Amino acid sequence: MPKFEQLSREEFKLGLDAFIDYIVNGRYRLRKMSRDYIHISINQALNYILLSISKGHVVLSKFSGRRIGEEIAEKTKIRNLFDMLDYLRDVFSFLKIGIVETEMLPDKIIVRVEESAYSYGVKDIGMKLCIFIAGIIEGSLEKSTGAKWNVEEGKCIANGDKHCEFECKTENPKDLEKMLLGY
Repeated sequence: MPKFEQLSREEFKLGLDAFIDYIVNGRYRLRKMSRDYIHISINQALNYILLSISKGHVVLSKFSGRRIGEEIAEKTKIRNLFDMLDYLRDVFSFLKIGIVETEMLPDKIIVRVEESAYSYGVKDIGMKLCIFIAGIIEGSLEKSTGAKWNVEEGKCIANGDKHCEFECKTENPKDLEKMLLGY
């Protein structure tokens, strides 16, 4: 079995910073010959295996997504709800993570993701696979608005649903109300 050298915090931070820089500054790598992104089925299989092994992997996946979301918000300097949701929609589309639509309700925001890279094409396995996306949304909303958010995946293509759907709520409902009213 191959052994991998553990990354130091500094090495991990350098890698994460470079990844976020690619996202924020629009520098993406395509395959040279076919000029498209590497196929996602291997990533989907790995994601499924890890998430089904233990609850710890679910927590780690959401936490990892949160860190990415926080870094995106920090590096873009976006500081309001609407601009961040627009930015995430554009980035998810460009990176082929999925096609995002949002619905603003008085007590929550619904983020729908069509063709999620984590679950599109996966048959109904009775499981939600897009926890990493939930983490990205949660981290970016918290960092950009300054409010505490909870984002949960309510629907998932891999669970037999037509699309993936994330319910975004602020810890204090008055915070969301103020954001929606422009205060």
